[in-house]
Amino acid sequence: MKNELVGMAGFRQLVESGGIDEFVVQRFNGLYHLFAINRNCGVSYYLRERRGDYKTWTTLDRAAAFLYSINITQFSIRCA
Repeated sequence: MKNELVGMAGFRQLVESGGIDEFVVQRFNGLYHLFAINRNCGVSYYLRERRGDYKTWTTLDRAAAFLYSINITQFSIRCA
């Protein structure tokens, strides 16, 4: 599967267009990362910060709050 970093605007556009099959919050090295999967295209989209790094949250509830803010109410959680 191909991985792509997308900014906030691009991520929101993917959500609004229905181009995402699954949302996953993954814990890695004590931080939470968000990615979205489009199975038809075989792409995982990772949310990018303005400075170019992966967007991270320090707690799961903050990552969940972000997802709720863009009207996503179902997502998976993975712990590495």
